[in-house]
Amino acid sequence: MLLGLATTASDAKYEIRALRGTFRLVRQFTLPDEQRAEMCRAALRAAKRDAEKQLVLEVLERYPSVETLKLAVELAKTPSLKKEASATSLAIAQKIGGNAVDVQKLLVQVGQGPVKVEILKAEYGAGTKFVDVTETIRKHVRDSR
Repeated sequence: MLLGLATTASDAKYEIRALRGTFRLVRQFTLPDEQRAEMCRAALRAAKRDAEKQLVLEVLERYPSVETLKLAVELAKTPSLKKEASATSLAIAQKIGGNAVDVQKLLVQVGQGPVKVEILKAEYGAGTKFVDVTETIRKHVRDSR
């Protein structure tokens, strides 16, 4: 109902309020990943300003999944949102485990291809007390930025 109002209201301020209400519902309710992504897509179609589209990026990052990653990658094709959408895409990929093949393919679309990372030495501590954490860090390093 809010989304319908966002597209048909006679006054722009009511369109914006209805759209923001839609984003709030999408952000706060427990929904299946596919339904949340579809609601975000519908809201994006209604959004006219980049400010509302950036709210979608916040929702996508809050609920990481392959579906929300796909939508963030789509948003990265919008020149005015490319930087924010690329950062959101990377954050989502890190949260869902960016090593899956489909995730890697999506990241390449936003210019976040695999990188070679080599941890030579890592230490933790202060003063004269240090612990070698090289192996621990190596276990957590992936080939994404």
